[in-house]
Amino acid sequence: MRMRDMGGVALAIIMAGVFVGWLGGLVTGGSGFGSSGNIIAGTAGSIAGFYLLDAVGVGFGGGPAAAGLMGAIGALSVLFIAGRLRR
Repeated sequence: MRMRDMGGVALAIIMAGVFVGWLGGLVTGGSGFGSSGNIIAGTAGSIAGFYLLDAVGVGFGGGPAAAGLMGAIGALSVLFIAGRLRR
């Protein structure tokens, strides 16, 4: 990936995590980790998910849109697992 594309990829990953975390807060009605906790967990999951999926060779093409999708998958996974562990 070209260096100039990295800014867009990083922004897409973070935006996906924030969006999924915010959406998770709406779905759970603010329970669980609270809005800010869900956003933080979503962002962390987004970053981790992107790198883990990339490490195992799962990709959806290149660029910010693919990175955002990979980040969203990671964020959803982290929020789902954390919600199950919390019960």
